[in-house]
Amino acid sequence: MEIDRTGLFKLVDRKKEIINTSNGKSISPTQIENEIRHSPFISEAAVIGEGKKYLTALIEVDAVATMEWARSRDLQIAQYADLANSEIVVRMIEGEIGKANSKLARAEQIKAFRILPEELSPENGVMTPTRKKRRRQIIERYRSLIDTLYDESEDELVMAEMKT
Repeated sequence: MEIDRTGLFKLVDRKKEIINTSNGKSISPTQIENEIRHSPFISEAAVIGEGKKYLTALIEVDAVATMEWARSRDLQIAQYADLANSEIVVRMIEGEIGKANSKLARAEQIKAFRILPEELSPENGVMTPTRKKRRRQIIERYRSLIDTLYDESEDELVMAEMKT
């Protein structure tokens, strides 16, 4: 959402794509994803955070640029899936996310991310033929990866303590 020059709110994303966090913030993921994609090493980002305390992201690295960068530093990287598990690639992407975060409001900043082990595509059902993200399918396909981004143990301990 933005405020136009007359002081009225203007919706800048599709209403159904707005993320409502558990803190009551309504956030447009598209603006954040565009900021993240300014990196030459990131081809796509999917911001996650509906009903959560903070935002996270699934990152599709640029296969050519990242593979070239990574292979010059780690000879064990042979295919795209290796990039997601490479410590040097994770650290480099962390720096790229940090650059994007510096341009975002605190509530819009990405607190954690995971590099996807595969490229997003229409073939795996998470993109349209025109490369638009199918957010629900992304969340379903990568649920276990998303779950690693949120540590619910603290909330569970607080709730258990409140019940006693």
